[in-house]
Amino acid sequence: LHFGADGRPDRWGPASAFNWFLLPAMALGLNALVMFLRQRMGRTPGLVKLPGGQTLADLDASARPRVLAAMTGFLGLVQAELNVIVLLVQYGQLRAALGGDAQPVIWSVVLLGLLSGPALIVVYFLRLQRALSPKPPHP
Repeated sequence: LHFGADGRPDRWGPASAFNWFLLPAMALGLNALVMFLRQRMGRTPGLVKLPGGQTLADLDASARPRVLAAMTGFLGLVQAELNVIVLLVQYGQLRAALGGDAQPVIWSVVLLGLLSGPALIVVYFLRLQRALSPKPPHP
């Protein structure tokens, strides 16, 4: 199933289990990749690049856990956003296949993608900036 710019289905594929499960399989693969990256970041700090060209390994040992938490938290938010988008697209496909109106569902996917992407980036940079700022010593 393909949705046009107006949010209505404009092309149908063959009705097969492969076509129905292709999008969830891709989502599962993306989830596995993000989970793998989240785990590897802490184990290979020299490969984790930060804005400005530094790596996680270049940071002071006391700052690494805060920065790593900000980065893995961001990846978790991206992962959640992708899962919601996939679920909405799958639901839109189901509605269209059953003869219902999928247009509101598909428009919600477009709006979610357009609005949440920039918001996630702003949240990421704010959290990263806070994690990189030196912590005051405890009295």
